[in-house]
Amino acid sequence: YTLANRILEGMSGRTRLFSNAIYLGLSTTAPSRDGTGFTEPSASNGYKRTLLGMSGQTSSQKMGTATAGGIKNNDTVYFPEATGSWGTCTHYLIFDKDTGGNLLAYGALTDVINPVNGTVPLIRTEELQMTLS
Repeated sequence: YTLANRILEGMSGRTRLFSNAIYLGLSTTAPSRDGTGFTEPSASNGYKRTLLGMSGQTSSQKMGTATAGGIKNNDTVYFPEATGSWGTCTHYLIFDKDTGGNLLAYGALTDVINPVNGTVPLIRTEELQMTLS
């Protein structure tokens, strides 16, 4: 599991593997394996990717330490307050930049998120889980 743990910690920003900072996004469509097909909500409705972790900055870390090829968030992950509807978000996205950048990983949300004006979308502790095997 050593390699899987190192990759997961790099994908979460605990270590610098892909980028100094890693961002979490949301999508209203299912991404394709080639990194296309995702649809992020509109920035005009307050959507913005949120920092998942920055290597070397412990206070920014939202994910715990990877063990046995798995990692989960040990802190609540908050997105900015919605200023309009973001639609039905069905997938999470892991990027190496806060805008643009490369889609490193994605997965289906167990419970969809439907942000509307005045709400703060969040992912509660231990609800964001990634595994490599």
